[in-house]
Amino acid sequence: MDKTATPTSQFFRTLAGHTIVFGLSTLVRPLSQLVLVRLHTNTHFVSVEGFAAWSLLQVALNVGIVLFNLGLATAFFKFYLLAESDAEKDSVVSRTFFLTLIVALVGGGGLLLTAPWWSDWLIQQTGYALSAKHIATAIIGNTLTIIPLAYLRAEGRWKPFLAFNLLKFFALIGFNAWFLIGLNMGVEGITLALAVSNILFAFLFVPLLRKHLKPTAMFSGLKPILWFSIPLITADFTFWALNSLGQILLVRWQTPHEVALFGFALRISAIAQVAIVMPFSVAFAPLLFRAQKEQQDPRPLYARTMGYIWTIAVGFCLVITLFSNELVQILGKNPIYYDALPSIGWIVFGFAFYGVFFVFAGGPSLKGKTWVFPIILIACLAVEYLLMTSWIPARGEVGAAQATLAGYATLAVLTYIASQIFYPIQFPWKRVGLTILAAGISLSAWNWFPNGDYFLLRLTWIALFPLILIATGYLDEGEKRVLFKSQRKD
Repeated sequence: MDKTATPTSQFFRTLAGHTIVFGLSTLVRPLSQLVLVRLHTNTHFVSVEGFAAWSLLQVALNVGIVLFNLGLATAFFKFYLLAESDAEKDSVVSRTFFLTLIVALVGGGGLLLTAPWWSDWLIQQTGYALSAKHIATAIIGNTLTIIPLAYLRAEGRWKPFLAFNLLKFFALIGFNAWFLIGLNMGVEGITLALAVSNILFAFLFVPLLRKHLKPTAMFSGLKPILWFSIPLITADFTFWALNSLGQILLVRWQTPHEVALFGFALRISAIAQVAIVMPFSVAFAPLLFRAQKEQQDPRPLYARTMGYIWTIAVGFCLVITLFSNELVQILGKNPIYYDALPSIGWIVFGFAFYGVFFVFAGGPSLKGKTWVFPIILIACLAVEYLLMTSWIPARGEVGAAQATLAGYATLAVLTYIASQIFYPIQFPWKRVGLTILAAGISLSAWNWFPNGDYFLLRLTWIALFPLILIATGYLDEGEKRVLFKSQRKD
């Protein structure tokens, strides 16, 4: 360990390590779907209409996972990491797992019974009731693993955490290949693979909590946990809601073909989510609660993290946008999906705003003002819906993508305002502006320069991004010393 490290530098080293180990390990589902998109877009196994239906079923899957989570993962970290004794920690484990068990059984049972109804409404056609039941089963399995996985993260047990997620990743790949290629089950094969994987791993990992479950503690002290966690459903739900609205409206105002194109654009854009947004969001909250417990002022951590996450996210979005043509050709099996290319840039830059939203959301969370998140979400969805009402009929899936970006930008702005009201922080707006400038120059060069489609030229435009940041004074003196370490001894 570096004895000269400051608490701030140590925080960011730990954040980087936890992002890699714990954050990337949680990306089983989005990463597996990204890997599998080439199989799913192979019209020999899944028709374009089937892929559109699968994209809409994923809306139900994502919404169910967030609602059934109840915000308990974040609440678990807060109460578990601030607990003073092992007995208090066991009580937190017992209460939160009991809640997830009840939600899985009651809520999951309700989804199974009503599957024919909500699948017909969502997809706007019949014939997907069995796939909808598979989705409900997958949600139940996912819900049962929320607390076991949160427990491993809180305890820093990265080896079983990583092993679990890697096994699940390969199970999803294997089951998809078996059901689609071997049994030619179409969309039902995709959803069955998800259901089998989630239930199987729920049975494997729930026993981790056996020694920590105290029946007498399961029913006591639930109020403070629920009071903190339930409003967080909105914060967790935001990402899926802003993405889902476009698909729900496209199937009503356009055609399944447009839904399939938008769904494919979301898969490509999810590379930004896989690369930075979700790993960071997983690692950030536990470390902040630890800093709070150790009486370390988290405001400088918030400010610097916001600058880093914005710059890194915009950089990833720039790379994805400039090389979206290659990504579409690699991941899209059928040329039909190449028409999704114009939508990718709009969606992917929305994820940069989503990244800083997590930083801004920390202030209201620390101050216990989580009730503000439902208000923000409603406002963002209202803005996105109003834009989509005019843009989708005129522009199709491109209009949906543009409205999605507007929704994410609104989310970041409103959450920042709430953060400054409840927990004022001096954020590094100079860095934000320089990042926008550097990305704008790179994108302009790509659009304006002759032969801009050449691979090497696009590498040049990407290289401009960090060079412009450095040249315009993005780095402070401490960061320069770290980045450009001199080999000369003082």
